[in-house]
Amino acid sequence: MPWSSWYYTYMRSARAKELVELLSPPGPDAYCQPPFSSVESGLAQIAAEGPDGLSADTLRDDLEWLARVQRSVEAMSAHWLAELDRREQEAPAHLYSCCIDWLQEKLHLTPNAAYAQLRTARQLEHLPRTMPAFMRGELSAQQVSVICRAMGQLHQTCLDSAEVESELVGAAHYMDPRQLHRHWLQLRYAADQEAGLEAEEEQRRRRWLQLEETWSGGYRLEGELDVESGATLQTALQGLMAVRPKTTSARPPSAGPTPWWRWPGAAWTRASCPSRAARSRT
Repeated sequence: MPWSSWYYTYMRSARAKELVELLSPPGPDAYCQPPFSSVESGLAQIAAEGPDGLSADTLRDDLEWLARVQRSVEAMSAHWLAELDRREQEAPAHLYSCCIDWLQEKLHLTPNAAYAQLRTARQLEHLPRTMPAFMRGELSAQQVSVICRAMGQLHQTCLDSAEVESELVGAAHYMDPRQLHRHWLQLRYAADQEAGLEAEEEQRRRRWLQLEETWSGGYRLEGELDVESGATLQTALQGLMAVRPKTTSARPPSAGPTPWWRWPGAAWTRASCPSRAARSRT
């Protein structure tokens, strides 16, 4: 083997070893053995190869593969989390611990994110079509969240759960999360207008809007609105942002007089300087 090839192979293996150490999470020795160590070693080898010598088509294929792997891992994590939650719920009172608290402490999630992750994990256990598709990497976490929320609202309608789940999983293959959510709203309204109107009314009752002045004098707008209120606000803001503020040469009242050295050249002379005039009067 030529020296250059040997050196390249050696550096690549050294880089892979370094990446394995970076990817290996601290914890029990079990993670240093297969299958965990095999997964980490494989990812480290892929990372050591790097994307530099790959064609654009290969990069796209690799990104698609990595996305499928990431989604599969997220599905496994949801399955593990649901099992942990089930065991903690069944534990004696003196041994009970909350998954949400653990997610916040160990994974540094906000309370809302931790609750949403646990709620999704619980629902996935009862969705026989969504979970396998998620495990195969066909659905993103956002799409799964939309499906879980829809299935959680299904009891308020007369729709069949199996049919709705199949329809949403199929639509997720060509819709992004926002489109999928709108598709669910259309399905619900077309099949059960009363339930659709009730859901709209519930969203309207939950609407809120807060306009807060910041310490720097600007304003921060936060809230959650229903469809009609949101569209109205968006139209109003577009009209407001389109209006350009009038420019004026007048200074704010609190700014004080302009120093003479900042006056335009044609507007002053040394003789007209206020300080000079004041000195000449004394």
